[in-house]
Amino acid sequence: MKKLITESLILIFILTACGKSDISSTDTASTTTATETASENVSEADTESDAEPQKPSKDEVLEKRAECLEGMSEEDISRLNSVIKNTNLALEWGYLFSNLFSKLSDPDSLQWNEIDYTGEILIGYAFEEGMDYDESCGMTYEEYGEKYGQKVVEYNEKDGEYFINLMSEIKDTIKNDKLSKDFDTMIEDMRQAKATHDVQYIIDIYHIAHDMDYYLLRYGPEEMAMYVQDMSTVNTYYGALEVYK
Repeated sequence: MKKLITESLILIFILTACGKSDISSTDTASTTTATETASENVSEADTESDAEPQKPSKDEVLEKRAECLEGMSEEDISRLNSVIKNTNLALEWGYLFSNLFSKLSDPDSLQWNEIDYTGEILIGYAFEEGMDYDESCGMTYEEYGEKYGQKVVEYNEKDGEYFINLMSEIKDTIKNDKLSKDFDTMIEDMRQAKATHDVQYIIDIYHIAHDMDYYLLRYGPEEMAMYVQDMSTVNTYYGALEVYK
């Protein structure tokens, strides 16, 4: 009997989540509760800096939010909120639960297929019992799978291009130049991620989505306190937004 060993499907989840109208409060609680198990580890999403950026206060967030959303319709604001929240929480889930950024640090990882292609994509290999891949074999996962395994494919509807188009649609509804620039950055980061398979571009997207969700469109330290005991992830501020510069 063959056992399925695949790369994680977290990116399919992320790209699908971006297009949903919203993630429920139950999903939010489930996702952010992961901080309780991850708080003792150094986050692979963190980048080194000489000084930690100063988090904006609640009053600063409210003032900046009003400035950034001025001129937008309620419908467009609602969609903006949903897309950014879903993007942040899905990427957050990916690195806390699935070592997403570690997996994408390998430019040849099958995980990149979910960003590069739609349609049937290779996601892993099925192996006979006792034939599971081991790095000590001297072959890459894909080399080993091609020799000893059976290809496993998944139908992928939403790739990196979908993310680019979605963010472009949201950007077109925004009137604030600096907020538009933050969307330009995410769009270009995904283009570069597709072209180079450099995980740093995906990490940069996460930093922007995280700060935009918790420190612009919401005030995470207050709104998320009812869902989690360990607020270390929510309380992290990357200083990634152009709107605060």
